[in-house]
Amino acid sequence: MLQKAASSEQTPDTGCRKGEDMCFYVLLTAALTADEPRPIGVSFSAQATAFNNSRKIARTYADRRAAVYQDLVDGRDAVQLTCSDVGKTWSDPRLLAYGCSPTIAVFADTFYVLWDSPADSGLCLAAFAAADIGNASASARRLVIPDKPGAYRSRLPSMDVDDAFVHIVFHSVRGGAGRVVYYAVKRDLSPLDGFGPFHLTRVGDAHDAVIAADLLYEPGCIHLLWTFDKLDESNIIYCAFDLKRFLKNGAVDSTALRRALTEENPPQILAGSSGCALPSLSVRNFIVDENLQLLTFAWENWSQLQVS
Repeated sequence: MLQKAASSEQTPDTGCRKGEDMCFYVLLTAALTADEPRPIGVSFSAQATAFNNSRKIARTYADRRAAVYQDLVDGRDAVQLTCSDVGKTWSDPRLLAYGCSPTIAVFADTFYVLWDSPADSGLCLAAFAAADIGNASASARRLVIPDKPGAYRSRLPSMDVDDAFVHIVFHSVRGGAGRVVYYAVKRDLSPLDGFGPFHLTRVGDAHDAVIAADLLYEPGCIHLLWTFDKLDESNIIYCAFDLKRFLKNGAVDSTALRRALTEENPPQILAGSSGCALPSLSVRNFIVDENLQLLTFAWENWSQLQVS
């Protein structure tokens, strides 16, 4: 877990001065007891861990760990990356790119980092082997996801990875209103034939989207939450689908996906979420029995366990 805190006095090992933001690594055990927070970097940005609830830390099965956070470098938004083998000692933060709202995910021995890039008028996605993470800025493969109608600093992307795809969701602006946009590429960052950014919402103002892939019970299924504002009321929306269902000869059938999300399994308002915003989501949790899974939803001022 990454958390942000302001320094109350100068800290010798980080050089952080009073009032500056520090990024801490905190390890929680299953019993919810925590080690002492370990400073892993200093940020001069008030949005060090960003406002979106997307993941900021990830680790491989071999216990290689990486964390990303937002900083200011020479007055510009910057994405910093740091890594560790076991979580006790961390590398000096490395400037990965200029941009904001970074998020990270991992599958097998590959890390993926996504951020909002002002130079590219959209999002930038990078992938690199865990063994090369110490030189990530030079070794990463990169893909640009254009979003020219959108506004820098407002896209707030979220991402997860499964055995086939990198799943991405972000906020964009169309006609003066916010839209939740979904996109996916193969794990080698190659595009899916005929598939571009896909609008999950078309009415009202939608934002703060987060995404999580199901890696165990329904591989291929993705779960999404976002805030939906309409007529001065906000609610949390839940949506789920399996992208593989809509693949035909390697191409995504966007018409069939649209029909499924309109008629078969449309996004739904979560009961009790009126007036709530800023959701977060996890599908990596314990099993009750073979046929029951718990998804954990949480959002501003309210949280619950949701069973599906």
